[in-house]
This record gives sequence, structure tokens and C-alpha cells, in this order.
Amino acid sequence: MTTETASEEAADEAAEEAAPAEPEPAEPTEPAEPPADEPKETPDLDLGRVVEDRARATHAESEKIREQVSNVNMHFYSEVNATGAQFGVLDDGERRAGGQRKVTGKLSAAEIDAITSTYAEPECFPDTVAKLQQDRVVVIEGRPGLGRRAGAISLLRRVTRGEIVVLSPLNTPQQLAERVYEAAKGYLVLDQVRERGRADVEFSWSSLRQHVDAAKAFLVITNDYVGVAAGSIARVPWSCPPVAEVLRAHLAGHPDLEQIVAAVLASLPEDASPAKVAALAARIRDEGLTVDEALRKQDESAQRQVREWFAGGPSQRELHAVTAACFLAGTDVRTYETLLELLHEIMAQRVEGRTARAELRRRDASIFGEREARLHDTSLIVMSDVPWRGGTIQRIEFKEPAYRRYVLAVLWRSQTIHFWNAVREWLDAAVATDAGDVTAISSGLAWLACCSVDEVQRSYLDRWSTGAIGLPGQIMTAYVLWLLCHRDGLEPVALETAVRWAQDKVAARRWTAAVALGGELGMYFPSDAVNRLWQLGSQTRDDVLFTVSCIAMANLFTTLRDDEHGDPSIVLGLLEKKMASFGTGDGRRPGKGPMPWTQLVHLRDLTMLMTLSVVRTRSFRTARPAIAEYLYTDQDRMEQIARIWAGVLVYRPLRWEAFAALRAALHALPDISKEPSETARAFGRALAAALPTSEREAFQDTFIRVDERIRKGRREPLAEVLVACLEAIAVKIRPEGRR
Repeated sequence: MTTETASEEAADEAAEEAAPAEPEPAEPTEPAEPPADEPKETPDLDLGRVVEDRARATHAESEKIREQVSNVNMHFYSEVNATGAQFGVLDDGERRAGGQRKVTGKLSAAEIDAITSTYAEPECFPDTVAKLQQDRVVVIEGRPGLGRRAGAISLLRRVTRGEIVVLSPLNTPQQLAERVYEAAKGYLVLDQVRERGRADVEFSWSSLRQHVDAAKAFLVITNDYVGVAAGSIARVPWSCPPVAEVLRAHLAGHPDLEQIVAAVLASLPEDASPAKVAALAARIRDEGLTVDEALRKQDESAQRQVREWFAGGPSQRELHAVTAACFLAGTDVRTYETLLELLHEIMAQRVEGRTARAELRRRDASIFGEREARLHDTSLIVMSDVPWRGGTIQRIEFKEPAYRRYVLAVLWRSQTIHFWNAVREWLDAAVATDAGDVTAISSGLAWLACCSVDEVQRSYLDRWSTGAIGLPGQIMTAYVLWLLCHRDGLEPVALETAVRWAQDKVAARRWTAAVALGGELGMYFPSDAVNRLWQLGSQTRDDVLFTVSCIAMANLFTTLRDDEHGDPSIVLGLLEKKMASFGTGDGRRPGKGPMPWTQLVHLRDLTMLMTLSVVRTRSFRTARPAIAEYLYTDQDRMEQIARIWAGVLVYRPLRWEAFAALRAALHALPDISKEPSETARAFGRALAAALPTSEREAFQDTFIRVDERIRKGRREPLAEVLVACLEAIAVKIRPEGRR
């Protein structure tokens, strides 16, 4: 067993134990013979058939659910990847350098080298290296922004040349003590989520240290709280490296190095974030900017300008205007001004009293010049013309994208709870009625979380995730969790929140968790997401949640496939394991024997529907079958894909849909592969090897019937790629090649 899969397998087994099982009948019987493989009246792909076979209510809207859930992902990624996306989901401050988004998993050698080659050591670094060499486990503590991640990676590289693996922040001390470690490897837990309410935490930490030492591995844990490990584990309060040393490390060899260091030290505090200093150095080195130009392009001048604007004593209506812009940046003028007027009214009713309400009634006398005044040269916001369908539209945005986070920071420090209660009421109304732009509002809430995670969780996420303001609120919470992954230090908060909802008794919260785990959050924590989505499906008897967990798994596969750093094999690995256990097996577990029949049927249905959802899902970027793109770009996975697909092809309730998905994937190959027929032929050989001998005979006839039904009687020859695949499978059924 590898270290990367040890804890995941434990989680799988726990989920299978907890899968709903009805009381066994007095005389267990074998499952009924599946219905004959007859074509449907229409070629529509209805995921609800699996629910019929489970002898429960027909889920007639399963296709609607699939479209609904997938559209959440599609809208998000269309905004993220929009060409020249000035008004997209992510501004420059929200995009990861180099596009790297995965938090957990094995670090590449290139990523490690990029960090360690320019790392400036803080004063505590040498002593921490000595403690790690001696104890093999170290906890480094401190607030976000101190460079703990880069420090932890540099520590591990100093004591070992082996691989470095980042583990889930949800791992408790006990779980870390139970997992398998490999000698000479480094392991890292970033921003570990605090475990509460356990009396044996100290024992777990002691066991962890002994376990890692026995394995001759190394483990570094980071967190932002104090006193986690008492006396059994070395704890190090982390500190920032000096700004001058960070600059010298990143600008080594620059002819004006010392002048640059002096100029930066005059502008930045000594405890400035290492990441901020490194970004400043990169602008000077790569873009050839002066120190003043680099500071202006970075956030320092933006922060100063926001402070100066607030110091100028803005009116209440001006204050409301920038507040609205924090959650509506990039919105068209009409939507912005409509919602701004609603904010004025709510603030007047909830915050500013009778005088404000009277002023509100008299506003028409002077309101006609307000737009021009709002967009004055001294304002923080601006109205921009944007090309739109052959014409132009006007959008409201901040003059500098960085203004938004600093405006929110000042508002949070200066305004009372009455102000924020009014903002909550306003956002409730905007979200519930779909009046505001979902991406703009969610981005604003994610930036507000940088000021107060508790405010965002209690006032918005925990309420909206229950469906308190309807489906738009649930979708909004998923977006906020996705964007929290783009705020340094808040990724574990997003994961912990989704996992907490996945375990909640409220079905609406579990629905929200599934959607969140099937998107950007799963991109950052793929192993956690895969295991939690399986558990959501295996532990429910709710048809909607059962279907949503399958669709979310498919969305996660597509998300991982679409991203250059993603690893969709994590999804395929789980499906292959489940197919062997429940799809074609009897669920037998070592030392426990076969599981109850009704439980096995539930897990078999989940395996099959989840597999079908994955093989039929389409790329959010290209709209082509994601499995076909992966089949071509990573042909080492061809046999694994064939084994998974073969399992659902022989499952009678979903056989027709599986063949239709195969046909769609093969038809897409000419747009994907340089040699589509050869790719189809290679996959045909892999599929033939995976299919049971008894299924190969009927494969060609069934495939042709599916093709004819989908073509709806159009007289046209089989596509060349289909013929190539069928020919490869036919080799296995010729008399001289019979197996």
C-alpha cells in the first residue's frame, strides 16, 4: 500500500461500512435477472433508470439535475477563462502564479526547486532544521503571510532529497499516526485544521512522532494557532525573513541590487509578507520596472489611496456606492444602480434612522447629477465601456482591482454590526432574486472572508447552504468556497466547511457540499473530494443526492482534466477499485466476507451511475467528451479506462447509455487525435481485453443498433473511428483467435 492511498482506503472502508443497508430478508434471494437489452423509444440518456432498478421512486428529473449541477461549473469556468477577462471571476490578485492550484499530493521537482532556489531563511530556520533532523516531526506556527509553506518545503528539502508529499489539512494527529510513511520521504500538512474536543490528543501526537521516526521519514505541519502539540512535538513560532534578504535572494546578480534594497526598505515595513516582497522583486527583475513603478503596480499605492479616500470623509451615499461596488464590480450600470438604490433604502431603514428616511424621500431633487458625482476623478470607482454584441455596454468597476479588498478591510474595521446586518439583508435580497451577478457577489464575499471568515460563514455560507434563500444561495456558497481557494491561507477553511456540510443532517447542505467538491475546491484537494463524494453517494437513500454525487464526481473529473496541473486519474483510480469490488464483485472484504445483498445493490448502482456520469461528461472548455480527450493525451491510462467502461457496458440497466457514451467519445476523436482511427483501434483492443468473453459476441450487434437508433434512420455509413474500434474487438471473436 502506498502512502498516498493509505488514508483514502481507510476512508473508503468506513464509507462502505456506513452505506445504507436495509434489513436482510429472512431467506436471501439472488437479484432478479436484469431486463433484456432492448432499445429505448427515444435516444434520450435518462440517468433515472438506475433508480428504477433499485426499486425506488422513478427520478424523472435526473437529466435536469445533471444539467443544473454541470451549469454551475460551466458558468464559473467560462468566467475564469473568458478571453481578456477584465470582469471575470478572478482578478490579478486572485490568480495563482503559474496556474498551479493543487494543494495536496506530490510536489514536482520543478516546484520545489522554484521555491528553494530563491528562499531567504528567517532567523529561526537553522534551529528548526536541527529539530527536524533529531525528532523527524516539527510544527511551525504563525499567522498567514509569514512564508510558512515555502519555509516548510525548504526545511524538508534540507533534511532529505526524497519526494515531498502534501497531505490533507483535515488529517488529525490520530489519522497521521495511523497512515503509512516511506523512508526518506518528506511529508507536509499545510494549515492543519484544529481538532477539538478530544482528550487523547497528546497521546496521538506522541504516537505520531514514534511512527514517523520508525519509518525514517520526515513530517512538517503548519498551523496558525498556538499550543497544538504540548511537549511531545517540537513547536516553532515562525517569523518573516528580513525584507532585504528576500530581495537579495530574488535579485541575485542585479547590477543595482543594493540601491533597490534601500529604496524598497524605505517603502515597505520590515515584516512585509515574503510573498509580497518576492512579487515586487519579480516585477523589477522580469518587467524592468523601477521600485516606484513596481510599488504602484502592486498594491501598496492602492492601499494608500483607499485610506486617503476614507480620510476625506465620504458621504453616506458615497459610502454605500463603494460598498455596493465591492459585491458588484464588473456589473452593468443598470443592475448596479438598481441594487445600489435598494442598499440606500435598507441602510436608511436599518442604520441611519428617521432623518435618513426623510432625506431618502427628498432625494429626487438632487439625484440627477449623482452618477457624475459618483464617478468624479477623486472616486474609487469608474464606469467602463465594454464591447458587447456589436455595440457597447457600461460596467461599474474599481479604478484598480486591488481597491476592493482594501475598501472591505476599512469597512470591516470601521462599521458596526448594524451596517453589516443591513449588508446581509441587501445581499440576501440580491441573491434570492438573481438580481446580482453571482460571480461578482461571490468574489466580494471571498475578499470579505480575508477580513473575517467568521462573518462570512455565519451570516452567509451556513445559512445559504441550507437553501434558506433558495437554490441561488446554495450555488453562491459553492462559488464562495471555490474562490476562498484563491485566497492564501483560506483553502483549508473552504475544505473544512464543505466536509462539515457533507456530514450534516440537512440534505440541502449535503447537496451544496457535493457541488462544491465537484469543482474548484476538488481541484485543490482532489483526494479529499473524491472520497467525500463517494461517501455522500454511498450513505444516502435520497435519490436527488445520490444522483448529484455522481454528477459532481463527473464534474470533478472534467475539472481535473481541463486543468494542465490536474490529475483525473485520481477519479479513475477510485472507480476502478469500486468496479472490482461492487460492479463485478460481491463486495467481499478481507476477514469480513460478503456484505448484505441490499447494501451491495446500493453500492453497485452507485458505482455504475458514477462511472456512466464520468464517461459521458463533457469538457467545460471544449464541450467534447472529457474521457476522449484524456484517452488521447494520456494513453497509458487506456487499459484502465477500458476496464472501467467495460464494467458499465455489461450492466444491463445502463448498457444502452454506456454504448451511446462510447459512440460519442469515438465520434469526437477526429477533433482530438492526429490519428483518430489508430486511437480508436487501440482502445478497441483494450476494451476487448476487458470485456468478458461472453459479451464480445454481442458487442458489435449492440453497438450498431445504438448507432442506428441515435442516427434516427438517417442512411449513412458507420464512422471510420467506429469501424476501427469494432474491428479491433472482432479480432477477439474470430475462431482462430477465440479466447
